[in-house]
Amino acid sequence: VMRLYVVFTKLPIVVYDSLFISIMGRAISYTKRQKIIERRLRGDIFSTIANDLGVSVPGVKKIWYAYQKKGAAALTTTYNNCGAKTRYPEKVRDLIDQLRDNQQGADYIVSKVEAKYPDIPCPSVRTLQRWWQAEGTSLARGRVATAKKKSGVK
Repeated sequence: VMRLYVVFTKLPIVVYDSLFISIMGRAISYTKRQKIIERRLRGDIFSTIANDLGVSVPGVKKIWYAYQKKGAAALTTTYNNCGAKTRYPEKVRDLIDQLRDNQQGADYIVSKVEAKYPDIPCPSVRTLQRWWQAEGTSLARGRVATAKKKSGVK
C-alpha cells in the first residue's frame, strides 16, 4: 500500500512512502522557454538544460519540438483554449444588457428574460454574476447605506 503525502515548501513536493520525491507539474514560464530554445540552438543537450533550469527533460523536449514545428508561437501558452466556451449567443448578452440598468440583480434579470422571452436560452443567475464580475459591472455587496437611500420611502 502506497501512501501519498504532499509537503508544501516553496514548491509543492509529492512524497510516496519516502521512496522518491517528485515536484508536481506546472507551466514553464515564458523566460525559461526562451532560455530552453536559446540553449538548444547553441547545441546543449536536453538533460543539461533541464538540470540547469530546474525543469523536467520531457518538458524541455516538448518545448523544443513545438518550437521546431510552430516557431516562436510555441513559446506562448495556450490557456485561452482552456475552459468551457459560452453556449449563449451574443444576442442573449445584448438582451440582458438592455434589461439591466445597473440596479437590478441577477435573480431579477433571469426572471424577466424567462417571462418575456421563453424561447431563448437563459443563463443561470450565477452565470450572469460571473459575466458582470468579469466586466467590472457587478453590484456592490451588502446593504445600501442609509444616507444613499431615497428619502421618500419610510
